[in-house]
Amino acid sequence: MNIITVNHIDELFPLLTEPYFCLFRGLSNSTYHLTTSLARNGGDELSLLRNFAKYSALEGASVWNQMVIGQHHGLPTRLLDWSLSPLVALYFAISERNPEDIYKHDCTVWQIDVDEVNSRLPVKYQAMFDKNAKFLTLQKLKKRHVKLRDIDDDQAVILLEPPTIDARIINQYSFFSIVPSSLDMETFLSSTKNTVEYIIPKDIRPEIRKMLDKLNITERTMLPGLDGMCAQLNRFYNVRYNMQE
Repeated sequence: MNIITVNHIDELFPLLTEPYFCLFRGLSNSTYHLTTSLARNGGDELSLLRNFAKYSALEGASVWNQMVIGQHHGLPTRLLDWSLSPLVALYFAISERNPEDIYKHDCTVWQIDVDEVNSRLPVKYQAMFDKNAKFLTLQKLKKRHVKLRDIDDDQAVILLEPPTIDARIINQYSFFSIVPSSLDMETFLSSTKNTVEYIIPKDIRPEIRKMLDKLNITERTMLPGLDGMCAQLNRFYNVRYNMQE
C-alpha cells in the first residue's frame, strides 16, 4: 500500500489515468477511516435488515437485495461505497454539508485494484465469477446461497456490482464492497501492493472543486433531483464560502 500527498492539482493526473479496473472512494476528512455505517452505528445487523424489509415492503427479498437498497437510502450496513470513477471519488472527498468547511481539513481518496482484491478471496468465491467478470452480483450471491455468516467465517471481501436502482447509481458509477463484520478494511488493504491513499491538503480543495464544476461533476449530477439542485444552489450562493475564494 502506498500513501501519496497531493500538493498541487497537477499531481492528480496519475489518479485520473489509472488502469480501468480500479475502484475509488473519497472521504471528506483525512482522519476518517474505511469504516462501514453498520460498524459506526453499532446496532444489530439482522434487526436492522428485518425491520427495513418490513417497512419497505421487501420481505421475501434476499438479504443482499435488502442490504443494497437499504444502503442506498441510508440504512446502516456492512457495505462500503466505491466508484469506478476517480472524479466521483474526488467529488465526495472535497464535498461538505456546509460548503465553508472545505477550508478546514485535508481530505483523501482511496484507490484499490479490483484484481488484487479478488485474488484474496477464498477459492469458493473465486469460482463464482462468470468468465471475464470482475464483480459479483446480487443474483450470483442469491443463486449460490451466500449468507452473512459465510462472509464472516471466510473473511471474504467481495466487490459487488449493484443493480441500477435509480439515476444516482448510474451517475456515481457505484460499486460496493461487502466487509466481514470483524474485519478492519484498512488493515486488510495495508498488506496489498496496489492500494493507494491520496491525501489532499485543504489548501487545494477549492481548486479541485472548481475543476469538477467545469467537468460537470456537481451536486446536480451526483444527486439527481431537487436535493442535488438545492445542495448546488446552497454552495453557489453561500456567502462565507465564496468570500474565502
